[in-house]
Formats: sequence, C-alpha cells, structure tokens
Amino acid sequence: MPWAEQLQPLPWSAEAYYLLERPNFALDPLWHAGAYYVQEASSMLLAQMIRQHLPQKENLAALDLSAAPGGKTTLLAAQLPPDAILLANMRHSASRQNEILDQIIGCLAPEGVLVYSICTFNRYENEAQIERLLAEREDLELLRLALDESWGFIESNLGYRAYPGRVSGEGFFLSVIRRKAGRAKKLKAPKKPSFKAVKELDNWAKKLDTVWGLDFWLRGEEIVAFPKVHKKLGEQLARSLYLLQAGANLLEQKGAKYRPMASSGQSLAWAKSAFPSIELEKEAALNYLRGEVLSLENMPKGWFQLHYQGLPLGWAKGLLGGRMNNYYPKHWRLRQR
Repeated sequence: MPWAEQLQPLPWSAEAYYLLERPNFALDPLWHAGAYYVQEASSMLLAQMIRQHLPQKENLAALDLSAAPGGKTTLLAAQLPPDAILLANMRHSASRQNEILDQIIGCLAPEGVLVYSICTFNRYENEAQIERLLAEREDLELLRLALDESWGFIESNLGYRAYPGRVSGEGFFLSVIRRKAGRAKKLKAPKKPSFKAVKELDNWAKKLDTVWGLDFWLRGEEIVAFPKVHKKLGEQLARSLYLLQAGANLLEQKGAKYRPMASSGQSLAWAKSAFPSIELEKEAALNYLRGEVLSLENMPKGWFQLHYQGLPLGWAKGLLGGRMNNYYPKHWRLRQR
C-alpha cells in the first residue's frame, strides 16, 4: 500500500507498521476491503516464531485456541502457506491456562509447535506454566528465538517478555514449545460424511482460485468452499464440534439456481479472472460502500465485482438499460460521510 511507505516499519513483523496517528478507518475503502488489520505491536512477535520455527510440512493445520478478538489469527492467516488450514476457537480463557494447556498438549502433532502467549507479567501465568509442562512431559522441548537486542524484548529462562518503555508496544509474554518426533495419530473418515459433493457446482468450482485448493461441498443446507486436502479433518471437526463457520461461504441457492452470496464479494477465493470487474476511485468506492447505485461506464451485464486499488469490495449486477443493483451487504454499509 503506497501510504505505508511513510510509516515506521515494525522490526519483528514484516509488512507491519506503526500508525503515526489514528486515521478514520471508516472512510478508507482499503480497510473495508480487508487490506490491513490494526493490532497491538508486541503480540506480533508471533511473526518471528512463524519465520524461524514453522514446521516445513505440507498441508499444515494450525489452531488459535483463544481467538478473542482474533488479532493473532489474522497474522497467522496472512503468513501460513496457502495449503494450510487455520482453526479459530473464539473464547476468552485468561483464568484457565492450566486446564487449556493440559487438554491441548495431547493434540500437538509430532514436531508440531505450541506458541503460548499472554498479555500479563504474572510469572505464575507465564514461565510457571511452561516449566510445569516441560517437567511433566519428556516429549516436549523449548525453542529459542533469535531476536535483535535493539527491539527491547527481555529473554527469560522460559520465554520472552515485552515491557512498555523497553519495547514500542504493550506488555506481553511469549514462549515456544515443540513436540519431539514421534508417531502421529491417524484420522478416520466418519461413516456419514458431513461434506457432500454436488455435481451441479462443478462449473462454479472452476471460478475458484486454484492456489487455495478449494472445492464446493454441501454441508446440511449450507454450501461451503473447503480445502480438498483437509476434507477428512473437516469431517472430524464437524462431527465433534459446533462449527460456527466451516470454510468460506461463497454461494447460495435460489430456487434451482446458484448465485454468489453478497458477503463473498471481497473473498480472495474467487479467481481474479472469474468475473468482470470495474476499478473505482476513492469517492465512488465510498458511495458503493454506502449502498448507493453508481453510474458506471462500460458496465457489464450480470454479476461483476467492484475493486479499489486492485482489491475486491463487493458485488454488483448490471441490468438492462445501464441500471445497476448494489449487492454490498446491508448490515455492512457505511453510514459516515
């Protein structure tokens, strides 16, 4: 993004920058398009773990066990390889570290990595938890990070601390543990699949960007785009957990026909060449986000996407007589002027 060149980069997280002042995010179409996400600087030390210790395996599965509100989830999503799958458990759990760690450590794959991060200086909630895990299990090992001293993080015997005044960020603790090599558990496909193939969706599947390895499936009455290589894992999760959302919701059925969901207009799952698109200037983009009908030159008929600086904002539909329907979701629409 051009404006980022004027900002101070965050040393420990590539493509992250300090804001000089708080901008009006609502009046920035790039923010609506998901081009950036504002989060606390110290917690983005997670990027160094990903760069230094991410397991070099295909089809990785990652879990953010306490994604509230989900800042580190977005950081993971941005830096994991395209064939990885990311699960986010939306719950707040600051007072239950013992219970959570004990439950999740058995799910860690051989050579898998556990990142324990928390916004507190309390040693019982920080180093003591890691010390207990390492004492109880011989199959775990502590991993170190190579950090530049000028960043200001304090290395303790079992992790890394960020203190305001030393680090340009808030208070934070992070530790990294890896499970040693061993035998991985095998997933068994359930007898009654939750994800069913639908032949009528084959033509729509051709409109998906192949880099993500997605395909369309029917899950109950819901149509989802889900990674083919992770289908077995998705089946297991669907049988064991309540999934608020599985994969990407891109299509909906209207009678005997399918059409893109209004909320899927910003999804990068669609191939760039799958639909016609029109690039908008800033004021036109904001008017589109307000739900207004635009007057556009060379408007295609049927479904097309509206873009701002190369990023999709949402759907519109060209009608006879040069008219246009604005399909930006009503509950997302911008009210500010």
